[in-house]
Amino acid sequence: MHGERRDIRKLSLAGYTLIATLFPRKDDLDGIERIALSFGLSIAISPLLGLALNYTPFGIRLTPVLTVLSVFTIALAIGAYVRRSGILEEDRFWVDFRVSFKSIKESFNQLK
Repeated sequence: MHGERRDIRKLSLAGYTLIATLFPRKDDLDGIERIALSFGLSIAISPLLGLALNYTPFGIRLTPVLTVLSVFTIALAIGAYVRRSGILEEDRFWVDFRVSFKSIKESFNQLK
């Protein structure tokens, strides 16, 4: 079960970094739109990068695919960081985990 969750997160990283680069402001997209587009774009990006690799001498093997996906994701993460750093802090998109953890903790306290 834990391995499956990690795989889902890895799958969505490429799409999320693309969304973060294209839509750095918090008012650009809702949270559910970000999640849906992250998964959808990740599913679209991976085969497209694999198709591009097919026309290189490296071919479609595990190591070249992982390398290209990693480089693509890291490059987009750097781009997202640069774009977000140019925006005022109150306009940047970010997830407030403290609110989520607090509500989860309160719900567990109510069960006692």
